[in-house]
Amino acid sequence: MIRINLLPQELRVKKESLLPKWFSFNVFSIPIIVLVIMLALDTVLGVMTMWQDAEIKMMTMKKNGLYPKRREQLQLEKKLNNYKKMMNNRSSYAQVLNIISDCMPSNAWFYKFSMDEETGILEIKGSFYDPKASKKDKGVVGQFISCMKSKPLIENTFSDISVKGLNQRDIKGTPVVDFSVYCEIKK
Repeated sequence: MIRINLLPQELRVKKESLLPKWFSFNVFSIPIIVLVIMLALDTVLGVMTMWQDAEIKMMTMKKNGLYPKRREQLQLEKKLNNYKKMMNNRSSYAQVLNIISDCMPSNAWFYKFSMDEETGILEIKGSFYDPKASKKDKGVVGQFISCMKSKPLIENTFSDISVKGLNQRDIKGTPVVDFSVYCEIKK
């Protein structure tokens, strides 16, 4: 059934539209609506991109803060592994030091023992008095190293024992030779 309103134009009651009066839905309004929607989406995507960039910067800063800690952790793990290797050797430090002390010649003395944890090298520095000694003479130091190498415990503990330096000097007219012996711990 069709209704026909026969009332004059001024008396007719119009139904309220859901859209505002200034907005008329026609062919020209569609591009405007699409443009407004695209601008809104662009704004939302821009804000989301800025938020993600801020998150990436925060993560990068956290990562950069963790990198030195990770490097420090790796160094500590390396030191710990070296200590474990040293402790797993069948010898104790007291026994090794006793053998080194027993092998020391009577005219020699030690003044420095140092251990580099990273490389696993024991450095022994000392001096000896020998009136016939010269800088090129390795006799006393050679005897000391030969004695150490002949001991099974030292052989099991160190992979290499070598002289790294000899230096002759005079103390009140007495010739003294300083030496450095490097002992590399077996890995």
